[in-house]
Amino acid sequence: MSAISNSQTAQPAALPRRCLTSLCLLGALLLGACEPRPAAVANAPQSRLEVSRPANANLSEKYERACMTCHIDAASGAPRTHDQAAWRNRPNPARDALITSVQQGRNAMPPMGLCPDCSREELGALIDFMRGAQP
Repeated sequence: MSAISNSQTAQPAALPRRCLTSLCLLGALLLGACEPRPAAVANAPQSRLEVSRPANANLSEKYERACMTCHIDAASGAPRTHDQAAWRNRPNPARDALITSVQQGRNAMPPMGLCPDCSREELGALIDFMRGAQP
């Protein structure tokens, strides 16, 4: 009976230590994410895309708010910004067809591509930018 009592009293003490250890590890991970990136990571293609924006301030704001997250991440399945080959390989790469596709939504992209305040002309300019032509 004494062994059971000892194991039962040891468990409550071990639980706070495990929680504390987990919290410390989580904190270290979060703090590590705040440190500056090494030069090799900063020069990676995705990093360059993170700073690339349309020259027009209005389009730049809309690109950052509605397009950038998916179009700089290769894992998203969206054609990456400035990857001309990926844009040419769309089911219908014609500009008007791409604009219509954005307006209607396609696969994981919702209708209007998360830019409900974009006009058809702005969508076209954003697509042109992402395809590699600076609007």
